[in-house]
Amino acid sequence: MSVITNAEQKKEIALVQRKVNDIVTKAEDYKVIKSQKQLEEAIVVLGEVGERQKLYKARIEGDIIAPIKQGLNNLLAFVKPLKDRLAYAEALVKDGIYDYRESLKKKETEKGEELTKKVEAGEMNVHQAAEQLEKIERKSDVIPVRKVRDIEITNQKLIPAEYWVIDMVALRRDALAAGAPEIPGVKVIIREIIVKQ
Repeated sequence: MSVITNAEQKKEIALVQRKVNDIVTKAEDYKVIKSQKQLEEAIVVLGEVGERQKLYKARIEGDIIAPIKQGLNNLLAFVKPLKDRLAYAEALVKDGIYDYRESLKKKETEKGEELTKKVEAGEMNVHQAAEQLEKIERKSDVIPVRKVRDIEITNQKLIPAEYWVIDMVALRRDALAAGAPEIPGVKVIIREIIVKQ
């Protein structure tokens, strides 16, 4: 299924694609630079790459993709209440089932204790007690459950350091802030990157 149905959009994409392909072909000549002249040419080509990136951003991302994303976001916002209502309905039913299941478990435990006392007192034999307990167990067997393995943190201090995640955004922001105190284990470095002119 094609998202782009507008012939004008297809032309626009084809134009940008040609310009991108042309600059990629040019850029491939500068994978290995062996002279000052070639370096100067490469800097010019790098500027042209930047122009093509701006063209892509404006015409493809801005004119074509942005409206599609906005339309999708509007649609998702429009139907979100339906999704939320379904989640609410599911939670209501699951909570009801869970509460009933818990009450059956409680009855099962209480009945088991009661039947054990009767068997010990000689008021009932083991076979009769088992039959009565089985009736309660059958009720809880119809409730659909799935067992999943999960974890619960009991003491955060005991968790090994390899499981802790560093918040790089906050760390970088705080370490690079003007007048920030030095953060143990962090060193501010200056890295050179090639820029387009």
